[in-house]
Amino acid sequence: MYLCRVGLVILMVEIRFQEPLGQKFEIKEVDINKIHPHEEIIPRELERVKNSLLEDGILKYPVVVSQDYYVLLDGHHRWKALQELGCKKIPCVVFDYFNDMAIMVDTWYPVINLTLNEVLSKINEKYGDKSPIIPVEIRDPIEAKAKVDRREFGVILTNGDDFFGIKRDRNDIMTFFRANFLKNMIYFDDWRWAMKRAKEKNQCAVLTYSYTKSEITEAAINGVVFTPKTTRHVVPTRYPRINIPIDEILEY
Repeated sequence: MYLCRVGLVILMVEIRFQEPLGQKFEIKEVDINKIHPHEEIIPRELERVKNSLLEDGILKYPVVVSQDYYVLLDGHHRWKALQELGCKKIPCVVFDYFNDMAIMVDTWYPVINLTLNEVLSKINEKYGDKSPIIPVEIRDPIEAKAKVDRREFGVILTNGDDFFGIKRDRNDIMTFFRANFLKNMIYFDDWRWAMKRAKEKNQCAVLTYSYTKSEITEAAINGVVFTPKTTRHVVPTRYPRINIPIDEILEY
């Protein structure tokens, strides 16, 4: 995913290439029920993908899974849509997840287009006397990111000047944010851009940490799924477009 900045408008654009760049990918047919998702499926997005598959009649891109446990790294809605359409196997790019150091895991950083105080008030409204909000003295934004990376907090909220840590499980607080602020959220692929936006617009940036490959794998094989936009897998090249007719996949 790439963020295109045009004036004050920020567009989230996914760029894919017709051919892989510098690497040949093997496409493997994998039993669709052996694949382990690690993020929640968004019903509206699932219907959009399913309708697109039916209208186009082709699967344009494979899904991406890990070699050892078939943890789904990219293509959750394609996988679920094909499963619901009755596919038994699915074309996959299989990566050596743990041994390939070029495959990196990051996360997305939301900005809630409300003031920091409005977001804090909503959290206090939910938790009352047991509010998990803790003011944090921060001299440099890098210090704030370091604190969440060390998991001193589930997230740190900031408007670029003031910082508040939330002592809750990361997935719990992100679930709360998506339930209450989803229509007000925009995601950035770099925490520095998120902070810049928050400071310029007097909004609330959410700084958090990335789960490790081991944590993602353990969660997936145990049936635990994270909120959407929890992980952002970065690979050195893009995998190829395959354009396989859906009818052929149904015959696997």
